[in-house]
Amino acid sequence: MHLLFSRPTHEYLGYGAGTDFDRKIVAKVHAPELLRKELMKRSWKGEELVFSFTSDPYLPLEAHYKLTRGCLEVCLEFRNPLGIITKSALIRRDLDLLRELARETSLGVFFTIPFTDREAARAVEPFAPLPEARFHAMADLAAAGIEVGIGIAPVIPGLTSDIPELLKRAKEAGAKKAFMSMLRLPGSVAPYFEERLREKLPTKADRILNRNSRLARGKLNSSVLVSECAARANTGRRLKSFSKFIANALASIGKESQRRRPAILSGGHRRRAFCSADRSAGHLNCCRD
Repeated sequence: MHLLFSRPTHEYLGYGAGTDFDRKIVAKVHAPELLRKELMKRSWKGEELVFSFTSDPYLPLEAHYKLTRGCLEVCLEFRNPLGIITKSALIRRDLDLLRELARETSLGVFFTIPFTDREAARAVEPFAPLPEARFHAMADLAAAGIEVGIGIAPVIPGLTSDIPELLKRAKEAGAKKAFMSMLRLPGSVAPYFEERLREKLPTKADRILNRNSRLARGKLNSSVLVSECAARANTGRRLKSFSKFIANALASIGKESQRRRPAILSGGHRRRAFCSADRSAGHLNCCRD
């Protein structure tokens, strides 16, 4: 069930969203060169680039290809503002570049950590590092003077239950920002999600599926984004009480995160970040696990 939201992109490439996503790997080997060409254009206005909303820029093959590192070097050369979203501790390899980027331009790194429970993490994120490894990496980056935050994504009603603990641990690791994203199962991903859920968490599957279907009015591919400031309720989808719960939980991360809203959270900015990454190097992600 790893990276559920990005599986439809694999279908766009002509592969399946199920086992093909896990076994057939696509690497954009010219990403740094394409990014350089894009940033050289007069039309480029220095918008923030976000690595990455489609897949993780630090998946295992990055250790060999070093495409993300190459893109970071280009961003440093142009002093282009940058955001990174990852599940991987491999990001520590590029700490030297990240320090320079933080000095020369705007840089923020979010670690997506949706669970503290190992069983849930292994079921939903079978190829991702354990939560402990991500918190350690977050602390290392924070100690190096890099602004870090936590992304609690996906939030899965019926399974996600440790949001306050996640926020507490993130704060202890140096996080000053947070965002949340509700589970979304676009297209053919919904039946794949159900199949894997029944395989990996058979005793919890019905409860999770029923809860998500009820909140989304029977449509598992409905999504709601929740900000760390207000957890805006969508009463049309009967999420008022759940949003209030999230808002109260997020308050535990501290007053600073209540005052400052992470730039990537607003829908408009999210679309701009997508377009920027798209134009420069096809979302800039190098490979898929």
